[in-house]
Amino acid sequence: MLVGDRQVGLLLVDAEQTLVTGNVIRPAGSATVKGIGDMTLDIAHRIKSMAIRDLSSGKTGNNRVSATVGAGTWSFETYPEFIPEFTAALKDKYADIKELHRDLQVLATAPMVKRPRFSVPLFTTWARDLLARNPTVVGQAVVVARSARNDSAVGDVVVCDNIIRGAVQGIHIGASYAGQPRYGRQLMLKSVKVEHNEIDVLIPSTGARGRHAIFVGNAHRVLVTGNHATYETKIPGDIFATDGIRVFGYIGPHMHLRENVLEGFPTGIRMVLLGQLPKSRLWRAEDTVLTNLPASHSTIVSEGPLSKNVHYRGNQPGPQDR
Repeated sequence: MLVGDRQVGLLLVDAEQTLVTGNVIRPAGSATVKGIGDMTLDIAHRIKSMAIRDLSSGKTGNNRVSATVGAGTWSFETYPEFIPEFTAALKDKYADIKELHRDLQVLATAPMVKRPRFSVPLFTTWARDLLARNPTVVGQAVVVARSARNDSAVGDVVVCDNIIRGAVQGIHIGASYAGQPRYGRQLMLKSVKVEHNEIDVLIPSTGARGRHAIFVGNAHRVLVTGNHATYETKIPGDIFATDGIRVFGYIGPHMHLRENVLEGFPTGIRMVLLGQLPKSRLWRAEDTVLTNLPASHSTIVSEGPLSKNVHYRGNQPGPQDR
């Protein structure tokens, strides 16, 4: 199956029984952006969010560009090499924050216009290099969801024996109120089984959020076993969180994450567990191998009020069994 840039491969919503198996899902074609002249506003916004970050009032730091706005000082974080030309491009004083926002928007789009108002050659070269390394990616390869619009419970979800190449999100399974008001018990899936899938996570140079190989949210029973996932990013110094396996929300009495191989992920397994602790439960993360770890990494992260109730065993290179 060929999937367009940042698009969804398979989407199933409110199916009572779901089996996704035997698919090969990969991005179609080559990069959709071949040069500055082809940049869309969406990509320009992504480049802006990478080069102009954390616009705040009163913050100081070595990698920040400051400007006076009214009676106060605002600043944003950027790469050190851009600080001189960004400082020279912006005015020393602005009447209000809207005026500063307008100049930042003009600054961020300078690489995509023929006659930019601001001369920012280093920033322009950096943007061109990003585009040259910007591959086409699948946004979400497999999505299985339950929404509040359907009162009947989604039954067993099985996703097994699939091959996924070049995806920001490989497999995403969860229950959500989808903008509806919450009522009664937490909306949950019955049973989720994710087994023996091969997933390559790829982050394009223009960035992406919500990255993971496997995500499971709000389920009574979770079994994630025997999967092999790899991670690659085209962003130099990429700082955004990317998880091999992510379990989030309300989980029932059985959660078993076992015998997975996760290569290169900044975080191998992340669990954020909410709600009330089941009286009888078996929550385990075991026999998972994490390889090619980046310098800054976490093998297994367990967060939320119930995090201490997960048992670890035999994971390499850690953490210790408990």
